[in-house]
Amino acid sequence: MSGAGKLWYVESADHDIRFGVNAVGVPFSRPVPGIPAGMATDARGTVRFSHLVPGAKKPMRAVADVDCLVTSGRTATLTAIIRSSDAHEKGTRIGISVQQGEHGAPDRLGFSWGQANLDTEARDAEGNVMLSEVGTCMAPAPFTKVVEGGFRVVHADVLKNPGSPAKGARGSAGQGATGDAGRSGGQGIAKGAEKGLGKGGVEGVEGAGRRG
Repeated sequence: MSGAGKLWYVESADHDIRFGVNAVGVPFSRPVPGIPAGMATDARGTVRFSHLVPGAKKPMRAVADVDCLVTSGRTATLTAIIRSSDAHEKGTRIGISVQQGEHGAPDRLGFSWGQANLDTEARDAEGNVMLSEVGTCMAPAPFTKVVEGGFRVVHADVLKNPGSPAKGARGSAGQGATGDAGRSGGQGIAKGAEKGLGKGGVEGVEGAGRRG
């Protein structure tokens, strides 16, 4: 999937928020302990986003490296690891969802720190609720509207893991292909959360591209 766009986000309706995404699936390319073949959803690419607050001299920005991508028709969900950011901690995993509009409907995009992903049981040093870690390919539904530019999603079916046990395999759909590998999650996503888009904070690409 690829594209760039300016978003309308209800919490920051007068802010200039832009995302650019270029992601491609590379199945079974990221071996991890317990999953030596990697995952069918392994991917590579780049996410860039920016957030210009009214009155600010320049936008806050971030760049992240894609590690997971899964599609379903005109919808894609991906995750990426922060490479550099004015708000997120380096190494944090973020989640992005995109829905390519049809029949005149706008494209839509969601991100993991705006309206979702709270750990209501966890508290920071000041007693505030914290964001949860983000697992691979985990993101909320696309809750913002793309008002400039656009995105293109090309569907690809998930492939069977060549190292997966066949009939009678241990585990269930609840474990999926990871089996005993457990949760991977992001790193340090709670730190800096108050600077995120959900509170008028953050990041992206300048000059939203047009759908191509």
